Amino acid sequence: MKILILEDEQRNAMRLIRLLNDIDTTFIIEGPLTNIKEAVDFFQSGKTTDLILADIRLTDGLSFEALKYAPATVPIIFTTAYDEYAVQAFKFNSFDYLLKPVSFPRLESLLTRAAEEISREEAYHAGLEKWLT
Repeated sequence: MKILILEDEQRNAMRLIRLLNDIDTTFIIEGPLTNIKEAVDFFQSGKTTDLILADIRLTDGLSFEALKYAPATVPIIFTTAYDEYAVQAFKFNSFDYLLKPVSFPRLESLLTRAAEEISREEAYHAGLEKWLT
C-alpha cells in the first residue's frame, strides 16, 4: 500500500513512519509533505497514493486546502491534536480522525480496515471494467 504523509512537525512525521514500518515493512511511504504547496504539487503531478495520513494544520494553513486536489477516491486518515476540525474533515473522503499522539494499536486497526476497503474497491472496479469490455 502506498501511503502519503502530510505532516509539518518532523517528530510527528518520524513517529508515523516508524509506526507504519512496525505495522508493515512493505508500505511505500511518500513524504512527509510539510505544506499546502508541496501537497498540491504532489496531487497535480499525477502521482498516486492509496491512503493519506494528514495532519490538519500545516506550516502554511489547513490541509483541507491541499486535499481539495486529492482524488476523491483516496481515503484520508486525519492525524491531529485538534478535535474542532472533525466535522470539516468528514466533508472530505475521511476514513477516520485520530487525535495525537497516535497509538500503535489504533493505527494498525485502521490500516487493516483501510486495506480491506481498498481491496474491495479495486475488485469492484476490476469487475466493472471486465463487465464493460
